[in-house]
Amino acid sequence: MLEIFLDSVQKLINGSGFMNLTGGQALMILVSFVLMYLAIGRGFEPLLLLPIAFGPRIRRIYRHQPDWSCPVKKDKSLQGVTSVPGFKACGIASGMRRKGRKDLALVLNTGKNPVAAGVFTSNRFAAAPVLYSQAVLAKGASGMRSVVLNSGSANACTGENGFKDTVASAKAVAKALEIDPREVLVCSTGMIGTPLPMDKMLSGIETAATSLSEEGGADASWAILTTDNEPKTVHYQAEGYQIGVIAKVAGMLAPALATMLCVITTDALLDAETAQKALELACAKTFNRLDSDGCMSTNDTVLLLASGESGTVPSGFTEALTQTCAQLARKLADD
Repeated sequence: MLEIFLDSVQKLINGSGFMNLTGGQALMILVSFVLMYLAIGRGFEPLLLLPIAFGPRIRRIYRHQPDWSCPVKKDKSLQGVTSVPGFKACGIASGMRRKGRKDLALVLNTGKNPVAAGVFTSNRFAAAPVLYSQAVLAKGASGMRSVVLNSGSANACTGENGFKDTVASAKAVAKALEIDPREVLVCSTGMIGTPLPMDKMLSGIETAATSLSEEGGADASWAILTTDNEPKTVHYQAEGYQIGVIAKVAGMLAPALATMLCVITTDALLDAETAQKALELACAKTFNRLDSDGCMSTNDTVLLLASGESGTVPSGFTEALTQTCAQLARKLADD
């Protein structure tokens, strides 16, 4: 009944009007107003505070996801990672979360000079995806092609089996995209201590691989959310190259990245050392200064993927990246 009521209110907010409501939805609205009248008439005014107390939580539970098939796909500020040349992405509902909720994102670097960099949590109980991605980057950041991200399960504190699941996920992506498993990074977010539902994860990866699109960044930004109120995307136009970002964060904000998953893409021509140094400096001046509750996550990950498609070797890339991250940091704090 709650979902019917929320859907009804959402239609009214969106301007659909009463004509587009079903009979059940109209009844729910009527019942709600009657209950409010009785509460006030019987002297139970405090009940009216419930919408204020639980409104934000209800909004998260029933987050409205717009139809990205409309012309909004052309808006670079919403596309994030696919707002720059050399990248494809997608966000799908694999079934790991409630029905219809996007929960799996895939980003592919199609550039001729792929390079990656990463900054991770300093939590001593780092999750399996963090340990795996750190190890892969340490062996070689050049040639890094893809990152797969899931929401719903953080795959943290899941022991040896959790690490095996991360490796299996990377191998599944590599097989589906016909690339080397060492060219795949993995990120997870969600409940700590909850194992990945690998049957849905693996089948979802197969679906995602066939759903990649140069306009899929918006869908990917939805798929990585947990308790966020809305997606966080940024597009930055620099001289001769571009930068795009998608990110999620909610709660557990503390220095040392804050609780976040973030994928940054650029078509600048970078080498691995330059990319890593720029990302570390940018994070130090932006994300590492966020703090809301002093808690540090097990899964914090910020990744930078460069395609080199612009052919531009930037002279002020660190500053441009810092400005981009600063824009995103403000959005994270607002949420």
